[in-house]
Amino acid sequence: MNHGHNTRLSHNLKYSTIILAMFLTTSAAKVVGQDLTFRIYHNSLDKYYPENKLIKQQKIKFIIDSSDFHLPTKVYIKGYDTLGRLIGEFNYDIKKFDNPFIYRKINDTLYRLRYRANTTELYSLEKFVYNKQGKILQYLICCDYYFKKDNFTVELEDFYYDQNILQSKLRYYKGDYNGIINEKIKIAATDLELTDAISYSYKIFKGNKIVIGKQNVGKQEWRETDTALLDKKNRIIKFNSFAKMASLGCPVGNNVNKVTEYKYSDTSLTITSYTTHCIAPLSDFKCFQYEKMNEDKTVIIFDKSNKKIKEYSIYNDGERKLVSRYFYLYYD
Repeated sequence: MNHGHNTRLSHNLKYSTIILAMFLTTSAAKVVGQDLTFRIYHNSLDKYYPENKLIKQQKIKFIIDSSDFHLPTKVYIKGYDTLGRLIGEFNYDIKKFDNPFIYRKINDTLYRLRYRANTTELYSLEKFVYNKQGKILQYLICCDYYFKKDNFTVELEDFYYDQNILQSKLRYYKGDYNGIINEKIKIAATDLELTDAISYSYKIFKGNKIVIGKQNVGKQEWRETDTALLDKKNRIIKFNSFAKMASLGCPVGNNVNKVTEYKYSDTSLTITSYTTHCIAPLSDFKCFQYEKMNEDKTVIIFDKSNKKIKEYSIYNDGERKLVSRYFYLYYD
């Protein structure tokens, strides 16, 4: 197992699906995602549930993220259809946007198609299969990231439930699947490589919900265990990912814990992330002394309808720097 790219990739996947697990085990849809107050919405629920109810209800057509970091145009734009589904991401004039994603629904399966501009060639195909309760059973994406004519990248994720509560997820991958992307393509898990397996468990601690996602693939010491803690309002207040060994850039760390903390007010969300690791290891992965590193703090400001309007980075000396401003265009 490649513990560089693959470990970081699996962490991102577990992070998104543990949020998914939280969403599927609470009746409060506003906790995660049907609400733009949650910054990680578009990296988690959007992946498996394209329809964003808040965007649909507020008739949002475009979200414009204005930032000096979005070079060269300093904007990053997301477009949505009238059902609140993403139809495009781009960094140029909205008037030039003419190649939206196409959705097709057949029974309990939804397809999202992305064509190359001004052609009938598919750049990517996504398939979402749901159960009778509307929960995701399988997610498939085929994408020609490298513009090859005879093969493409495939990612397949299968979800398993007990009494409609998410228990596990298997992820399969192949970077050079032979063929050409088309709507009728059928890909079996046996044609791919199993790259991750995550099991989920749920607890209550002092009235707060805890969701645990445990990796079950790879060398034992490199496997990650993710934990999300929710407050009594079903909002995530802390997320951490622990592994006995993990990459810290170039060096490999011992007893690495990546932490993200969330603090809420009526008009803002403060997100603090940092990493702790052992700098004085003992035998059997015991530790004499830990070090805290890479602290990063972000403050997101919202309007009265819970839409993001500003995002700040907070430096160690307390200075706030405006990172992004968000603007919205609406359907008539």
